[in-house]
Amino acid sequence: MNAAELVVERRVWSKPEDSPGREAAFFWRILTTGTPAETQPTPEHTFQFGQPEAIVQLVSALYLSVLIFGGARLAQQFRQRRRLSAGATGGVGALFIGFGAKLASATLN
Repeated sequence: MNAAELVVERRVWSKPEDSPGREAAFFWRILTTGTPAETQPTPEHTFQFGQPEAIVQLVSALYLSVLIFGGARLAQQFRQRRRLSAGATGGVGALFIGFGAKLASATLN
């Protein structure tokens, strides 16, 4: 079925915002009419939004690099110090058990 064959039953609603399918009609209108000429991207828009995008991408790459290399170094330290690793694992387990006990004792009021 194409758009020309689609028939919609017309109803009278007390307020336009109460009518079902209002959001779908809005998106259908956007998809079928295209972008108005006044909102077409221009070179100024590309430059204006391109700079912040490049900065965000750079910060994201640096942040992920720090996480990866920091995690690798932390894993190396835990491999070298078995007692520290066992103590940290036990501490995290104790935190989870404590959190579970707190959830179990909480009321649902």
